[in-house]
Amino acid sequence: MIPLNAADYKLNAEANGQNGSGAYFLQPSEGRRDRIFDNAESSRNGLAPHEYGHAVLRGGALSPDQIDAVHADINSRYTPDARKAMASEYAASMVRAENAKSGVNIEPSPAAIEAKVAELTQGSMVKGSADGLDWLREEIFAEEFRNANIDFARARRNIPLGVNPVSFMENLLG
Repeated sequence: MIPLNAADYKLNAEANGQNGSGAYFLQPSEGRRDRIFDNAESSRNGLAPHEYGHAVLRGGALSPDQIDAVHADINSRYTPDARKAMASEYAASMVRAENAKSGVNIEPSPAAIEAKVAELTQGSMVKGSADGLDWLREEIFAEEFRNANIDFARARRNIPLGVNPVSFMENLLG
């Protein structure tokens, strides 16, 4: 977790091709650690835990079989129509955020929402996803992880003496 002031966060996000306003997870290149960048001045709550959810799912904490099980669980709890509606809702929020950055304050058109869903789906496929909606399943998992209210600060404060703190935190979730 790397907390940054708003100006440094913006520069870092732009340099990494990210557009989140409050926090984002950066999957590392080979041999580097996962990183979550947090805009410490953001007024949005719950962003860091959401990004931890992405880190758990994409950062190597889960095996491919476990990730498949997460996706299957999400598929069993949400109908295809519900997932389609969630994808549209998420895409609309992204288009609104992009519009706001450009000084445009209008509701996104259905065509703009559909284009954003297609872009996210294509991006998921380019990353090697077997299913274009894996991006949505990751967002659902990350939101559910955020809502679990895991107190990471408390966990860090209670690391036993003599235990490597990095190993302790890496093993915290099993």
